[in-house]
Amino acid sequence: MATVGNLQIYYGATDRYEPLPSTSTRFKVAEAVVKLALAILESPEGKESIVKKNPFVHIYREPLEDMGYWVGKFLESVKEDFPLVYISENVAGEAEAERLPWGRELRNYNAAIAGRVFLSKVIIDNMVYAREKHEIAGITYNLFKFQMGISVAHEIIHLLTGFLTGESRPDTPPGVTMDPFGSRDTGEAGRYWEGILLGGIVECWANKNDIMGVRQSGTPYLFETGHSNSNGWRISSTYIESFINGVFSFPIRVSNPAETLTRSSLKRAQSQETSNLRTRRRQRNAPPTASPAPGHSSASIAYRRLPANCEQYPVQTAPVQFYLTQPVNRVPPYSPYSESSSTRSYPPQARSYYPPSSGSSRSYDPYNRR
Repeated sequence: MATVGNLQIYYGATDRYEPLPSTSTRFKVAEAVVKLALAILESPEGKESIVKKNPFVHIYREPLEDMGYWVGKFLESVKEDFPLVYISENVAGEAEAERLPWGRELRNYNAAIAGRVFLSKVIIDNMVYAREKHEIAGITYNLFKFQMGISVAHEIIHLLTGFLTGESRPDTPPGVTMDPFGSRDTGEAGRYWEGILLGGIVECWANKNDIMGVRQSGTPYLFETGHSNSNGWRISSTYIESFINGVFSFPIRVSNPAETLTRSSLKRAQSQETSNLRTRRRQRNAPPTASPAPGHSSASIAYRRLPANCEQYPVQTAPVQFYLTQPVNRVPPYSPYSESSSTRSYPPQARSYYPPSSGSSRSYDPYNRR
């Protein structure tokens, strides 16, 4: 799995972020997600999805024959000096990215100052809980890792947009998207990339009988587009097992191509997309994690292997490796992520912890990944 240099992770909410020690369980969970995301993008198919498919030719100003070189430089910078990561209550989906002004010379790009990445606090806490309660959680942690690895890779693609343009703006061109995401004026580069590499959109849908309740990962499906009547399929369990261990093949493999469903049919079966479980109201009664709060060392808490007798999905077959990171010495330049600028609307029962407010940051890509 990819190594990550100078990884700094903060935990909390607006104006209340605290640095996590690299020995903490939450740090290691987030680190595993970031490593998986980078491994996806650094795989041969991942690089090809960016370079040979040319999804960003409309915003790239250099000679096309040099694009492969610059994409490699971008990934190298991200891997060596990853942007600040915030495990935040403000995230409406799984993850979000904020692009920041950094300059215009590609050779001078520094990923650490060119953007920031935000991870859903609810999902990271759910992953910690799944590790602690592995006897009942089964492969819940692995399914979350699969979902979050793809989500963070999606957000890194938004940072790539800022790298290729040399600015936090302009927006992604409207043609660089997947139906029906984006708008008349702006595209959605992350969704465009998902369509090219993954073959569609990965979403997890809840099971009302899941023993994990609101902390469940749900069942992962692959949908062709974002429309409610788009064809979808359950993702292969053996594919997920290989994927989270860094053995990639694309597009995503489904369990049975003949078993087609839609989001509408899942709703009729009383299922719902798992983002609806991550509201403040529903999470209020979630069982607490035993992991110490930020500021306390949890070095003695080791990663636990998941049981090997789970039937629904296999468990990972090899322990996750971790790499030492540099000391926490990089202080956020200002209070991060003061508001969400997502333009999506949610039904009342599905609102995020901090519903989007009016007036978004000009430097923020307005499409989070759900």
